[in-house]
Amino acid sequence: MDSFETIGQLEASGLLLYSCGLRASDLPLPAKRKPARRLAYRTGWTDRGNLVREPSGDADPRYLDLRYDYAYKRTFGSEANKDLLIHFLNSLFQGRMMIRDVRFLPTERLGEHRWSRKVIYDILCINDEGEYFLVEMQRAYQPFFSNRLLYYGCRMVDGQVPVGAKGDDYAIKKVYVIALLDYILWDKPTLHRYRRSAGANWKDTGEKFGEIEWIIIQLPAFDKKLAELHTDLERWIYLLKYLPKLKERPASFEDPAFKKVFTVNKLDNFTPEERNMLKLEFNRELEWQNAISYAQTKSREEGRQEGEAVGERKKELSVLQNLIAGTEFNDREIASLVGVEERLVRKIRAGQWPKKE
Repeated sequence: MDSFETIGQLEASGLLLYSCGLRASDLPLPAKRKPARRLAYRTGWTDRGNLVREPSGDADPRYLDLRYDYAYKRTFGSEANKDLLIHFLNSLFQGRMMIRDVRFLPTERLGEHRWSRKVIYDILCINDEGEYFLVEMQRAYQPFFSNRLLYYGCRMVDGQVPVGAKGDDYAIKKVYVIALLDYILWDKPTLHRYRRSAGANWKDTGEKFGEIEWIIIQLPAFDKKLAELHTDLERWIYLLKYLPKLKERPASFEDPAFKKVFTVNKLDNFTPEERNMLKLEFNRELEWQNAISYAQTKSREEGRQEGEAVGERKKELSVLQNLIAGTEFNDREIASLVGVEERLVRKIRAGQWPKKE
């Protein structure tokens, strides 16, 4: 990776470096400048998704940040560590069910037709009762993410119906859509709770209807300190927020599953190949951050030049156009970044949208 020209670029990279769990020595330093001494930051998101940075005081974390893709899927989405996913799910349901085993399923789902949208999940599995569990990690705010969760749940129900099946006597298994958010999804302060769940119920009786349940964990809403943790779910959420800030495993994390989390994510235990994977993710995160920054800056400039307030739809279009014109991301990656359908990106790239008046 090329060296960085300015201290500002170096600081932005330090944020990603810390969050990915790399060491400061892995970051190329700016030419003819002394290295900044404290580059590591603790990341969080405000209630509308704006990045908050606070000095951590430690540029060399011992453990990976579970919110980042490599660490998240390594910890919860690998066959070698599926016991950690089972432990997390059991703590999430708090005695409502006891999951003994899960089987990972392909995370890429194609539509029935060539024009149908392809869906890529983070982690998808099925338990020994045939129930489905989708576990998503979302770090950046997306305005229509709740709609996406609704779509995911319906898509997983639809996928249980055999293609070409006759009659209506097929059974639908329960679907759980679980989202771990690094921001607050709702504006109302009364909804700033760290755990929320939803399902379909009859309005007149309150009885359950349907086989989909949504569970949302809002990490910024969790404010308990280490001494205040009483349940395994609280310990899991604490690790999701603070693992890279910890120097060692706290005494209250004595369960074998938590011991394994610290072992699996301890940087000193990583092989050279695994460290290279971290560097690749760090580079990718930096590219995405730069792409978003570029598109947003370009959009603000265009809005000022026009001298009018840019509406949400117009701003979204401007961001998409700038990402298409100014980056090398493909249509799927741009759609994921902005939170729109891939076919919309294809239409804009082909000049088919917006239509000329």
